[in-house]
Amino acid sequence: MRNKTSFLFVIALLAAVMSSCIFDPAEKKNEGGGPVESFLPLNEKVNVLSNLQLAYNRRIITEYDKLLDLEFVFFLADGDVGGGLPVSWDRTTEIGTNKCLFDRVGCPGKPVASSVTMELMNLNQIQWTKLIPASAPDEEWQTTTVFYNFQIEIGDTKYVPYAGAKAQFTVRNVGTDSQPKWQLVEWRDLGASN
Repeated sequence: MRNKTSFLFVIALLAAVMSSCIFDPAEKKNEGGGPVESFLPLNEKVNVLSNLQLAYNRRIITEYDKLLDLEFVFFLADGDVGGGLPVSWDRTTEIGTNKCLFDRVGCPGKPVASSVTMELMNLNQIQWTKLIPASAPDEEWQTTTVFYNFQIEIGDTKYVPYAGAKAQFTVRNVGTDSQPKWQLVEWRDLGASN
């Protein structure tokens, strides 16, 4: 059964029924069976997105955790909000939800995802736009919008996005100008235009 939905709607469903679970951070096999890539230093903005994609594909929550700013907020796509799902959630909920999604054994009483793959399109061609956030007017954040694709299998159901699904990612430098360290501060699932 194929179910077209936004990527984070699947995550939202897991968040609604989330509980603590144990994850084996030693697991490093690439879900696609391709060559194992390396996580990149966070001294470049695009490396945050590359590492995000790799953390999902390898299902390594400890690497995903390193990417999220302390003030991280995830915003659900408009079509996903409702039915008990919030407009957004914080870093704690994001980590807990993905911990259950990434776990290959499954969180107690929760469905196990047999496969999780994510692709952020054309990372080598993205353009960043400066943003002065109201919450931190003395900082300059950077934002970009990318098309994404994913596939998550839970039981007999396969979740895939609608064609043309996009997400907006905003990063901030938590390091210095001479030694930058970029982290993801906002992730907005924009869904698809159809």
